[in-house]
Amino acid sequence: MTYSAGGSPPAKPTCTAPNPLATGVELASSAFSGDGSHASSDWEVRTTGDELVASSYDDTTNKTSITLSGLTAETNYKARVRHTNEYGDSDWSDYVEFATEALVAKPDVTIDQITRTSARATGTAYDGDAEHDKSDWECRKWMGANENDLIDSSYDDAVNLTQWTVTGLTAATHYYIRVRYHDENGWGEWSNTDQNGEDDGRFKTRGSAGPKPTPKPTGGAAAVIFQFLWHGR
Repeated sequence: MTYSAGGSPPAKPTCTAPNPLATGVELASSAFSGDGSHASSDWEVRTTGDELVASSYDDTTNKTSITLSGLTAETNYKARVRHTNEYGDSDWSDYVEFATEALVAKPDVTIDQITRTSARATGTAYDGDAEHDKSDWECRKWMGANENDLIDSSYDDAVNLTQWTVTGLTAATHYYIRVRYHDENGWGEWSNTDQNGEDDGRFKTRGSAGPKPTPKPTGGAAAVIFQFLWHGR
């Protein structure tokens, strides 16, 4: 930006105690102090080895608070901020250090109440440090043509947190259901779908792939008797 003469850059701000998430952080700064008006702010998050991993420069919207993402869970970082007015940039604040939170634990999924066209999935209990506020569910094809095609889903589901019923399936067909949990620290990992049938969400709907064939015998009286016996079962 172009700076004006006749005034001083802002005072050095303070980057206040951050609120770390699993893959991001909420940052805030002290109030603007200096000549003129607070035009923008620069924000940086770096590893303890000084690698830049997240930033926002010349930010005219998030002047005193911001949420930055793209971080790694359970990792140590440091953050800083500086303010800008029409006379220039302040000094960078001192770094404030923080550690990101753990992701929500990966759930397992069991399947029951399987019919020809539906099934119910149940995820293991939420295991995290905050409140389980929503889940993502997916039902996909397993095996055969179009494997992994998405059949049905329920995303950002705040009602079916640990249990979901899928309908509209095809008889005698292989599927799998997977789920991931969310809390204020972000999304956890999807449940496993390759645990050899042990809580991995894979199942086969009931029934046969098509109607039961009807025998069509030939040959006079024997055929009549056979058809009578067959249809009179």
